[in-house]
Amino acid sequence: MRRTILNSLSTPDKTGTGSEHVQQGRGRMKVREVSVPVLSATLILLMLATTNALGQQVPTDPASTHIFPAGGQRGTTVPVRVGGECISPYTRFILLGSGVAAEPELIEKVQGRYEPSPRRKPNETPIYYPREWKSSIAIAQDAPLGQTLWRTSSARGGTGARPFLVGDLPEFIETESNSTPEAAEAIKLPVTVNGQIAGERDLDYFSFKAQEGDVVTADVAVARLGSTLEPVVEFYDSRGQRLVAEE
Repeated sequence: MRRTILNSLSTPDKTGTGSEHVQQGRGRMKVREVSVPVLSATLILLMLATTNALGQQVPTDPASTHIFPAGGQRGTTVPVRVGGECISPYTRFILLGSGVAAEPELIEKVQGRYEPSPRRKPNETPIYYPREWKSSIAIAQDAPLGQTLWRTSSARGGTGARPFLVGDLPEFIETESNSTPEAAEAIKLPVTVNGQIAGERDLDYFSFKAQEGDVVTADVAVARLGSTLEPVVEFYDSRGQRLVAEE
């Protein structure tokens, strides 16, 4: 289990206002603000992950790989994409736990918006992504906070259980392309950000306003979701200067 907590220590710019940019990959990141007074800062979260490649053994049994987003806020219904290998239509989608509900079967395929890595040449071996299926999870207002589990089952067999996290913060789901500071997506603290990598590496930028002296904490849930992602979080001010942070 890997947990990353960063505190931004920033300096004000001439106007006393600014933004922060965050880069993030597949996983969930809680960003909280512990108040104080006006600064300009940029938060960057870079996440590296292992990816499927040709040459690996081709799976023959059903296997789940991910769910995106990987959680949701109490009292909401969250559209999700369920990823897996060798999952056929009408596979059962099973939620284990109280306060959450979903349609019992996976019927419709969906395609995530993935971008090729800018470091990958056009003639190189393409990235292979698992198939994804459309569903939605309804989270009750009084659903227990924390981890609930999901799995799939069909005539070909079942998959192991994976976590889906129920939280109390507003949720934000990234939309590609947000891979440059200019394309940073605006978020408002406190918030849980759901993001994915697209390729071997992905830079996801998010911007938010903060006050001088504020302490911003980023808690990245990666290994807790069963991911092999290795995240790096960085904060920058609106002038592109990296801010001091502690892990």
